[in-house]
Amino acid sequence: MGGSPNAYLDIIAEQSGLTGTFSRIGKTTDWTLNISGYGTGNILTPSSGNYTVINNSYFLNAEFTSAGKLVSGSLSIFGDVLGVPGANGLLLSEQLTKFGYNASQTAIGFDTIFTGGYADQPRFTGGSGGDVSYLFGQPGSGSLGGLISEFADLSKHPFSNISFSNVTALTAVPLPLPAVLFVSGLTALLGMGRKRNI
Repeated sequence: MGGSPNAYLDIIAEQSGLTGTFSRIGKTTDWTLNISGYGTGNILTPSSGNYTVINNSYFLNAEFTSAGKLVSGSLSIFGDVLGVPGANGLLLSEQLTKFGYNASQTAIGFDTIFTGGYADQPRFTGGSGGDVSYLFGQPGSGSLGGLISEFADLSKHPFSNISFSNVTALTAVPLPLPAVLFVSGLTALLGMGRKRNI
């Protein structure tokens, strides 16, 4: 993790106002995290500025064991990027491979592997095969913090059902998960996303 983590950042896809649930899968001991949202999003690129994404939709599904281990998951982002011919429909699809959280910054994140979509091309990814997608709670919502508490306190009590809202998702290409969740990279990216928002 040497050097500046932002040196490898090519693109950030951002969407606010997401909602989600964390609940048991049927009668099994496994749990599923579902996050979704619709509306307007942004694609931020340091070299060429901010693009607005209309007809935007975001779907994340992640399955965990009762011990809090990620079993599998996927992420799909759809939308139409204004002013960019051909950038419509499926913008990015990913397989979730690793989970982490940062309680002090109310953020959770996933390492991913690209599985398709408009943004899955070398000029955006820099040749990387995956990225990091993470979510953070907006001030005052508190609900995402409750989800993080479920994982942080798992040794004291089992999971419980939880619903949450007012969450922002950022998908950063191709920054690795440890740089985002466990060093100053998260703070730098969140500041950039807020400053460059329309």
